[in-house]
Amino acid sequence: MTAAPLLLARTGLHGRRRLGVVTTFVILVLAAIGIAAGLVVSRQGAPLLDEAADGADVAHLVLYGDPAAIERVAADPEVVAWSGPLPTLFDVELLAGDEIVPMKLTELDDPDIEVNHPPMKSGRWAASDQEIVLDRSLGADLGIAVGDDVTLRWGADSVTFEVVGTAVDFTDCLYPQCEPGRAWVTGAGLTRFGAGELRTAQGWLRFDDPAQADGFVERNAAAGVEGITGTESWLDTRDDFLTLDRVFGSFVAAFGVFVLAVAAVIVAGSTAMRVVARRREIGLLGAVGCTPGQITRGLLLEHVLIGVVAGVVGWFLGGLLAPSLQIGIGLTLGTQDPTWTLLGLAVTVGTICVLLVLATLVPAVSAARRPVTDVLRDVPRDRVSWLNRRAAHVPSQLSMLGVRELAGKPTRAMLAALAIVVAVVGVLVSIGFVGGIEAVADDPARAGDPWDVAVVRGETPADEVEAALAADPAVGSWFGEVEQRSTLDEGAFLSVAMADGEGTADFHIAGGRAIEGPGEAIAGFGFLERFDRSVGDEVRILVGTTPLSLRIVGWYRETEDSGEVLRYGLDTLRAAEPGVAADVYRVTAADGVAPQAVASSLAEQLGPSVRTEILDTGVEDMRPMMTVMRLVAAVLLLMAGVNLLVTLLTSNREAAARVGVQVAVGFTPRQVTAQGAVAGAALGVGAALVGVPLGLWVFTVLGDVVSEGLGVGPGWMPSPSALTVAVLAVAAIAVAAGLGALAVARIARQPASDLVRME
Repeated sequence: MTAAPLLLARTGLHGRRRLGVVTTFVILVLAAIGIAAGLVVSRQGAPLLDEAADGADVAHLVLYGDPAAIERVAADPEVVAWSGPLPTLFDVELLAGDEIVPMKLTELDDPDIEVNHPPMKSGRWAASDQEIVLDRSLGADLGIAVGDDVTLRWGADSVTFEVVGTAVDFTDCLYPQCEPGRAWVTGAGLTRFGAGELRTAQGWLRFDDPAQADGFVERNAAAGVEGITGTESWLDTRDDFLTLDRVFGSFVAAFGVFVLAVAAVIVAGSTAMRVVARRREIGLLGAVGCTPGQITRGLLLEHVLIGVVAGVVGWFLGGLLAPSLQIGIGLTLGTQDPTWTLLGLAVTVGTICVLLVLATLVPAVSAARRPVTDVLRDVPRDRVSWLNRRAAHVPSQLSMLGVRELAGKPTRAMLAALAIVVAVVGVLVSIGFVGGIEAVADDPARAGDPWDVAVVRGETPADEVEAALAADPAVGSWFGEVEQRSTLDEGAFLSVAMADGEGTADFHIAGGRAIEGPGEAIAGFGFLERFDRSVGDEVRILVGTTPLSLRIVGWYRETEDSGEVLRYGLDTLRAAEPGVAADVYRVTAADGVAPQAVASSLAEQLGPSVRTEILDTGVEDMRPMMTVMRLVAAVLLLMAGVNLLVTLLTSNREAAARVGVQVAVGFTPRQVTAQGAVAGAALGVGAALVGVPLGLWVFTVLGDVVSEGLGVGPGWMPSPSALTVAVLAVAAIAVAAGLGALAVARIARQPASDLVRME
């Protein structure tokens, strides 16, 4: 009898209705696509980025500042190789239609350098003063291709270049996630701006280990090395590069898990129904000597075979789909080829098969262990349960009979309701994440940007800029900033000295309080996590080469540099460095004034030497993620609805004789249909009572995992509103009631004589 499981599995597959097999198969393929694509998107970015960075001999540390200072620092024996100093011009503006993009231009006549040679992605390198090479992500985001002309403005000078190539700039992460945009020109091309001594320089340094970079910076700062104005660590830049793909990959994988959860519930329900349909076959196998174990293995094998094929197909399709979902690494390195790995295949197929086994095991074991005499009955015996006994007290009339019918099949009803529960949970999570992303667009302070327009003063005196801000009626409030790379515990991070202008910076303080006096600071969540600090702690940092002692009085929401930011008062910095002035001003528009109008007004008053930037919240870059979230909701609702309809149709076909008796004794089709509506509504009510609180809890947990990973801290995303939750619950009940009515409507219209003869 060793062939019994195979025989039962084969006859089960042959005996299935094609529609049922196709529906189950499609659901499992959708789940497999989500799992496989999510794995590729979240895991492939790092190897691809590291391979490209290694091929370019990426700089472990980027230095900005005086050329002579860079040369002195690069002479340290800890530096194993370096390139530079490379003349660099900041505060350049690229005019792209109505959009003004801040730019950084680097002079590089020949890309064949020892450290950080840019990998070409299209075209060729610039060979004349009329040509420019763009960072690949900048060109992709703005839709600029090789052969196009671009106009760059610095101060009063506007210069046009022809784009002859695109390459990857590893000095910062992809645009627009990291600004400014980057590009390379020849030495002759850079002189077209007439910047003269206003240019700075870059140095690209490599060590034996990239982790040495932060300690190297702190050691030089503590030694009082002058002339270095900024640094970028490759490990920090790498994390920024991979953030989008990691988060988005997790969302795609979550889509697969939600679909698979619904699939598991549907398979469990369909197995229970098929056990009833195949009761004679199972009973005969038991009568001729098959053991319960053999029968159970046969039923399991039937679903596992479907799961394996669906997993392989979904893994293949997920590999094809993954490149279009790589919104981070795709912009950086270009669209990748489809990718398939044996690990991805094993995880995808294994996950599906494990859940299928769990979903099938209970009804399969129950069927295999039932007595042969019970299984071979013409009609399976009704199950007596707590729910049956309670339902006996329901009025035996009219539409309320629908509740009693549910009690007669408690397992089947529970599985149908559970599918709705999973769908409600998935929809709430989707709505919550989409709402959280849109909340950032409505209130940028949630992401650490409580401003509308940035004003970069350049060489314009600070008092002149501040006077214009104070006098402009379009300006509601403003504050100044001085950003500097700082160090703590051999780790580099971004510190920001802030000066209140008119109004107070409205950062979202999540714990503690805002800055009220000298020597106080607020920290991003990522800073506290990285350096193991808490609100109330004293920290001694080096701001450039200047030591400062600060007390952390609160933590706030910040997405810049993964939340590894420390903010303090400019008066604290001035006490150590007299005369330091803000170099960037953050401006909030007055009520009813558009940010564009503020930027235009200030640009007109202050002239071309001052650059204005309108805040880009980056929400547009998250549109693919929001699309996936909405797709999750739609697919889950569709799957749960189809499953409920199929379950109710099957139950009504089995109860056809009962319906026939009701029709014969005078029930109208409308009354019978109302029973179905009540049955469906009862399932919807139960699902809503469980699914709504469970969905809110799951959203809170997942939201905190994502926000902590981004460095923003827990509790960042607002929960769905009470109105949204209420509408979803009512909609779930109404749809369930409608499907219940639809499932019985056709049977209710058949003659009673035909119905009572149905088995």
